[in-house]
Amino acid sequence: MSKQRVIIGFILLLAFTYAKGQDKIITTQEDTIFCKIISISPTHILYEQKSDSQNIIGRFIPIEQVQEYYRNSQFQESFPMGERRIRPKEPFDRWRIGVQGGGAYLLSSFSNMEQNMQIAGIPQSKIDDYSKHLRNGLYIGADVHFLITHFFGVGLKYSLFTTSTRLDYSLNGVGYFTPDELISYSIPIYYPITEKDKYYVNYIGPSVVFQHWLDNNHKFRINEELSLGYVRYRDEGRFDSYQYINTNQGITFLNNILEEGNSLGGSVQVAFEYYPLPWLSVGANAGVLLTSFGSLKTSTKEKSNWQYLKGDDRINMSRIDYSVGVRFHF
Repeated sequence: MSKQRVIIGFILLLAFTYAKGQDKIITTQEDTIFCKIISISPTHILYEQKSDSQNIIGRFIPIEQVQEYYRNSQFQESFPMGERRIRPKEPFDRWRIGVQGGGAYLLSSFSNMEQNMQIAGIPQSKIDDYSKHLRNGLYIGADVHFLITHFFGVGLKYSLFTTSTRLDYSLNGVGYFTPDELISYSIPIYYPITEKDKYYVNYIGPSVVFQHWLDNNHKFRINEELSLGYVRYRDEGRFDSYQYINTNQGITFLNNILEEGNSLGGSVQVAFEYYPLPWLSVGANAGVLLTSFGSLKTSTKEKSNWQYLKGDDRINMSRIDYSVGVRFHF
């Protein structure tokens, strides 16, 4: 009996000793790992466990997967603050509001428009100058996003592209000279025409943003934005000097024209930002907007009508934009 008591006491002593050295890790998934914690770093916990074959195996778990952990858990009540560690949640700014300004370049070829101008007898140099001014315009943008996580957010994006052009040319018309009541002669007359156009493309739509720090000091960041939304097109065409011309086909009126259209568009933007202050960033942005218009409402002083365009006749206002901007974070 005495030997049995000694053996039982020895077993209980070993069990007590093992329990005394037993540590515990509770994961964010509410799983419990019984182990021996070896070391703790800012990024991970290194621990040991026994395998089924009673071999000691070293493992580690990232800190972000740990909810809390215990060392020498049987002394929990004696050292509650020193032995129980809870992973704190790192705070981050939830809102970001930005404004941008710069330029943009239209990607469309405008070949149909240029062919019509060539047919009208407008010199190629004037056509090239007109296209150059039409392609290059002003870009203004704004956005507001709510960050769900450190790297992902949702929000709303707005942008405006505007450009203006002016074309001075002459149209060949016909004038009539009547020396008496029975005889009349037609003579060529050149009408000087000044045509001005102002284009506006407004875009607004929901967007998502992805952001990534490029350094440990949180000074440089790269962001990507994806958006799908509504696009509004407006072209204001004005004629100066003459309101009508006389041609072999009859009198042609030169009315001021307003063209309007609605469509869907998709936007992609990449931004590189520098943070001089934790709540303020400045950066350079580059983006693409893809959109085209298959129906246009054409209005003059007297009437309005709709045009339905297909294929190459669609108005393509896709563009590349480039800008600088500031964003506020809070």
